[in-house]
Amino acid sequence: ADIRLYTDGSGYKGKVGASAVMLKRNRPPKTLRYCLGTLCEHTVYNGEEVGVMLALELLRKERHLTGTISIGLDNTAVLQALPSHRTRPGYHLLQHI
Repeated sequence: ADIRLYTDGSGYKGKVGASAVMLKRNRPPKTLRYCLGTLCEHTVYNGEEVGVMLALELLRKERHLTGTISIGLDNTAVLQALPSHRTRPGYHLLQHI
């Protein structure tokens, strides 16, 4: 793809975070990251969802989007939940995506 984005969410030292990186040909990488809070308040799954949101935000900020775009994430549960309209905990994040 001409524009590649990679996302991740994870838990580390009792906190949950998310990040995204965008790679465009002949350009330095752009990144976003976000700390959601503690593992008592959030899940790693929520971090994965926020990672996708960060990737979409990187795309939204781009002035010239041409060519093909790919988004890579390592969480099958998020991919399977995206087309679903079932209400469940964390659904507000999927609605935003």
